[in-house]
Amino acid sequence: AALQAASRGSHCSLFYAQAALVTHMTALRRRSSLDRGEWLFVQDPQRAWTLGRVDRRGSRVVSLNVDGRRREARMSQVAEAGRALNARGDDLCDLDVFTEGSILHHVRRRFEASVIYTWVGSILIAVNPFKKLPIYSNRIVDAFRADATAPHAYAVASRCYDALRETGAPQSVLVSGESGAGKTETTKIILSYLARVAGGAQDDVARRILESNPVLEAYGNAKTLRNDNSSRFGKWMTVAFDANRRVAGCAIDTYLLEKSRVVGCGPGERTYHALYQVLSDIEGEAREFPYLARGGCLRIDGIDDAQEFATQLRALDALGVTDRQDVLDIVAAVLHLGCAEFDGDDARCVNAETSIG
Repeated sequence: AALQAASRGSHCSLFYAQAALVTHMTALRRRSSLDRGEWLFVQDPQRAWTLGRVDRRGSRVVSLNVDGRRREARMSQVAEAGRALNARGDDLCDLDVFTEGSILHHVRRRFEASVIYTWVGSILIAVNPFKKLPIYSNRIVDAFRADATAPHAYAVASRCYDALRETGAPQSVLVSGESGAGKTETTKIILSYLARVAGGAQDDVARRILESNPVLEAYGNAKTLRNDNSSRFGKWMTVAFDANRRVAGCAIDTYLLEKSRVVGCGPGERTYHALYQVLSDIEGEAREFPYLARGGCLRIDGIDDAQEFATQLRALDALGVTDRQDVLDIVAAVLHLGCAEFDGDDARCVNAETSIG
């Protein structure tokens, strides 16, 4: 997932100037980088780019040693590797070569060392580890409050909050990435930072903002083949602050909900979590409902629907939802509607005899 803090006085023009300079320097060094024994990045179908050592070169083709195997590649399929293959810096803009291959190489090396965050200027690259890491806590939040130079989602939140306090101008954080990249979790991490450093209102507004996540995920997230908790909608969250720069409220706009998933999903997938949670205390009940059984996946390894349902109910209470039972009745009605079958044309439909009464 890529995060970018956008604020007044952007350094975009400087960044592009630096990128142009790096490109020019790369072109000047390209000829020497093709000498025998030099390292190059070569396109690879599995890893996108992988390292190879130059064995010999021709006018249009270069021969490389890739993991002990000889490989021929066109000039358009290779890129300079530079002299900093083992660099340990936190910012990829400090590399002597800035190519797609070098970016992937250094991000991969950091990930293999359990370092999931990397700066690219003001942009933060985050690689989803698909496991819990001990890098999120109130103590670590306080550390980033004092020093936000290391790459971390807390650092992005800290820089934005500091800019808000100093300038009074609105700030924004864009969290983007493909399915499974970690957008949902990253958003929660940023909100938890704000709740820690800018919470404290009498009605505990910051806590209630965090409590909105279980509800949004229950009714907007589902299991897909790539992600056990995939958000099937987009959202724009506006966090308001008072004159003392404390959290005063939050508005959440949702859009592009995948409504078709309610009635059907692909093999190995699930519809929305809430429909399974409401049946979590009834053994085997979920398979009786076509909307749930259609994907052939009633449970997710490592996730307790009963526990998630209890969390959802607590969140509804914390948000002040007084008609909680009405919400659950609607979920039940949707499930039972999936058991209905219809005969006849669109103009005149009646319940089929095979429908569940």
